[in-house]
Amino acid sequence: MSENEQPGGLRLRWSRTVIGGQTAPYDFAAWDDDRFPNQTVARIYWKQGGNIGSGWFWSMPLLGRTGGRSYGPAQGTADTKDEAARECEAAYYRFLAALLPSETRQ
Repeated sequence: MSENEQPGGLRLRWSRTVIGGQTAPYDFAAWDDDRFPNQTVARIYWKQGGNIGSGWFWSMPLLGRTGGRSYGPAQGTADTKDEAARECEAAYYRFLAALLPSETRQ
């Protein structure tokens, strides 16, 4: 496990999402304190029902602020919370590789 890696192979700092001062159930935000301090870089949450069914949804709100360039999928679905977090992190690190190609990543 690398120095920045968390249990389960995750490298971003994940915490519960807080909206309007309230902790949202089944909702998590990711932070990259070294590169984008004080800015949520990713989010996963459980969505129950609706037109597209139930499941864990992930998104990369940071990609919406990159001038319209495409770095691959910026959102998706997964069967489990851990899978959603891994897919979200993979998208984030693809974004970093395109944005910061000279940066060394672990």
